[in-house]
Amino acid sequence: MLRYFKKSGSASDSVNADEEQPYVQKRVFEEDECQAPFRKYTKIDLNELPNDPGERPSMEHYHPSQRDEIRRTYLLKGLAFRGHNEKEDSIKKGNFLELLHWLADQCEKIGHVVLKKAPRNSQMKCSSIQKDIVRATAVEVEKAIAKEIGNEFFSILVDESRDVSCKEQMSLVLRFVSSEGAVVERFVGIKQVNDTSALSLKSAIYSMLLGQGLSPCSIRGQGYDGASNMSGAFNGLKTLIMKESQSAHFIHRFAHQLQLALVFVAKNHCSINDFFEQISGLLNMIGSSYKRRDLLRKKQATYIVEALATGELESGTAQNQEVGIKRPCDTRWGSHYGSLLNILTIYSLICEVLKDISVNGNC
Repeated sequence: MLRYFKKSGSASDSVNADEEQPYVQKRVFEEDECQAPFRKYTKIDLNELPNDPGERPSMEHYHPSQRDEIRRTYLLKGLAFRGHNEKEDSIKKGNFLELLHWLADQCEKIGHVVLKKAPRNSQMKCSSIQKDIVRATAVEVEKAIAKEIGNEFFSILVDESRDVSCKEQMSLVLRFVSSEGAVVERFVGIKQVNDTSALSLKSAIYSMLLGQGLSPCSIRGQGYDGASNMSGAFNGLKTLIMKESQSAHFIHRFAHQLQLALVFVAKNHCSINDFFEQISGLLNMIGSSYKRRDLLRKKQATYIVEALATGELESGTAQNQEVGIKRPCDTRWGSHYGSLLNILTIYSLICEVLKDISVNGNC
């Protein structure tokens, strides 16, 4: 036990004690000594670990005997593969580099050939390599899903929406009965589409199915929202698929029906209906003109620069991003909340834009 504690004797005794200790034990002790308050063993509820990578503390905060279990828990939570800051001095490099460091510490053979001990031009940890690993993993997962389905029938659940860069994307989920008799849903992927017409969506769906060796003729169910391009009786997606597979019955998604029902009930309340009509008029007032949107954007930029100079805001990665006006949509979960949240964030700037409009009517 003496090798884990420094002797309180003379200086020569402490030097001899350090010489007797292996290098690894000395390094670990020095780290424990400077970070002892954060290394104290305390029982941790793994279910209470934060999902947001920006909120989780560094692994150095946990006791060494807890780190492996915490890393496995984070993996099961499905956290991001890459980190937003993967520099050497970052404490949140992302799961890939975190696990690579852990593996190098656990396996001596791997530790001698990876990270800093590997050639600088062959460390195999750049963003392109990480993306290749993600793609290879996705291919293997798709193969496992196709093997799980086999030649059995399945249903498709499809939804399309724009991402933050305004690109149209379509998500595909397969629903089927497993060999054990359980109903299973598997997320297949997201595919960018040129437009949201029924023909374009059908082509994208068939492309994803055929790419996994699944036949569109095995479709026995369709689940979409109530948009005309999806559930239209003449030229909708459901009609195009049923022409080739008559047993592919269509079901309007219950979650979408619930959203429409909630919106309908809320609009029957006079105060709520009047409130959102005013919100819609406000957003149309600014969003219908490129000049007004540019004016709002410039005012945001000016405000952020001044706030950073006065210390009102702090600079950092992914902070102080531009906030735009977001229109509420009756068929989108949380869109009304998101719209109100953005208005509250830039309310003072919106008032300034409205004042400019009142002074300069051609703005």
